[in-house]
This record gives sequence, C-alpha cells and structure tokens, in this order.
Amino acid sequence: MPIRYSISERGIEFLNNFFTGWYHYKLWFFKFKTYDILIDNLEKFVTEFGDEELKKEDINQYKLSLKSEIVFTFFHLAEALFSLLYYCRKSPFPLLEMKSIRADELYSYVQDEIITGKITDEDIRFVFYNGIIDEEAQKETIVSSIKFIREFLRRVGERFLKYKDVYIEYKHGLRVVPAIASFKLTPENVPDPKPMLERSGDAHIFITTELLSKNGKDEIYKVRQTTVSFDYMLYLRLCTIIFQLLDNLFGMRQKKEKLKPGDQISTLIFDPAQLPTIFKEDPLSTFSYTVDLP
Repeated sequence: MPIRYSISERGIEFLNNFFTGWYHYKLWFFKFKTYDILIDNLEKFVTEFGDEELKKEDINQYKLSLKSEIVFTFFHLAEALFSLLYYCRKSPFPLLEMKSIRADELYSYVQDEIITGKITDEDIRFVFYNGIIDEEAQKETIVSSIKFIREFLRRVGERFLKYKDVYIEYKHGLRVVPAIASFKLTPENVPDPKPMLERSGDAHIFITTELLSKNGKDEIYKVRQTTVSFDYMLYLRLCTIIFQLLDNLFGMRQKKEKLKPGDQISTLIFDPAQLPTIFKEDPLSTFSYTVDLP
C-alpha cells in the first residue's frame, strides 16, 4: 500500500527549504574526524583528559572500539548517500520519503541501479553538480568527476551489500564484537606443518544463522560464528569521499540560493585516477570465515 501525505504546496516548499538548508550531514564529518584524531593521540588523550575510570580501561580495546566506529560511520554515511540518491530524483520531498524507506527497497536500488551502472550521468550531475548545465557541464573537470562518482558509487555499493550483515548486527542491539582475529590453514597429517595461508587483523565477530529445514511453522537453523576483518583506514577514506559528495549535494543548493548576477559557484571535483588509492586494501589482513557451532 503506497504511503500518502496530507501536505500543501506551501508545506512542501517549507519542507524542501528545511531539507536543503538544515540537513545535518556534517554530523558524520565531526564523528569520523574525532575518531581519527583520538586514535592517533589516544594515549595522550587518556593521560591528560581521562578520569580514573577511563584510565583503568585497556587502551588497546579503546582504540579498537574507535576503529570499529569508523567502520559503522561508513555504513551510516553510505545508507544516507544511497537514500538521498534514490529520493532526490524520485520524490518532490526527499526528506519525508526517506522516513519510510525499507531496507530491502534500498538494497534493491543499490543492486539494480548503482552496482549495475544504470544510474545515469544526468542523475549524478543533478544530485552532485546541481545548477551546472550546458557548456559548463561538458567541461573535462565535470565529466571526469561524474566518471569518478559513478565508479566510486559502484564500489561502495558492492561493499555496502557485501558487509551489510555487520551493519545490521551493529544497529540492532550491538550484536557484534570488535577483536583482533587471526587464523591459519595447515595441511593435515604432516609433521610440523607450515601454514598454507595465514591472516590476522582487526575484525568484527558476530553470530549468524542458516535455515536447514522447515516444516510448517517449525524451522531449524544452523548457528555460526562469523568473523569479518576490516581496515579502518580504508573506511576512513571512504567516509571522507562520501562526506565530500554530500557537501556537494547540499553545498551547491545552498550556494545557489545566495547567488547574485555574475557570481560563480565553487565545487569539489574528483579524479578517477584516485580510485585505486582510495580503495587500496592490505590483502594480508583481509579475510572472513565462519565456524559452525555444535
């Protein structure tokens, strides 16, 4: 059943002005910047500003928790970014529609439009370079930026869906544990075997289930412990770029409202050559595995 709203044209105008002018996207910037600064200066912070209770805690666990929060901030940002992309083109009042979006609907949009590349250059330009049209839109800096954004969105979309279970476990009751995890694969029946594969690094550990059988309402599930590694520096870079995209989205619209004849708008541009560096990940600390519980 479609959701309808009792709102006048005047109400829609107010809502959209509120949305454009007051949407608090810098919240995430303040969060991941604060986490990053704390991680780099944690010992000094605890020594100079921590109370007695904080000083009793394991500083390595403290640091690991902050790294973990950067990962979760990425997922918050990505969810906001994809919701905004979806509704900025679909709805006359995006902020209101974002309140009713369902997870499966968002996942389908990311899979069907973002990852497959169906999102158009015009959609990207409208959202992130609003007001740049005609000859200005054909300039190499804008064309290259749109190419960057398309590929960036595709890769972020793949990561968002691949690891969405980690995000779900975090959101719904903090059912996830940050840890330093490791594993080795060694051959069987070999004296003093050397590992065939060895991995270690920061990771999230949580419980998953898999349906084994169903008989009417009776369902039997296999229970597993799942471990997924993370490189917080990668997620920090992704947070930074997503924030810059949101800054373009809202900044362009806010600047347009204040333009006078002859004024120019400054905007962020992006270089596709930066993509390998942004998504660089250490293969020796990248892993995931599950262990079936008896």
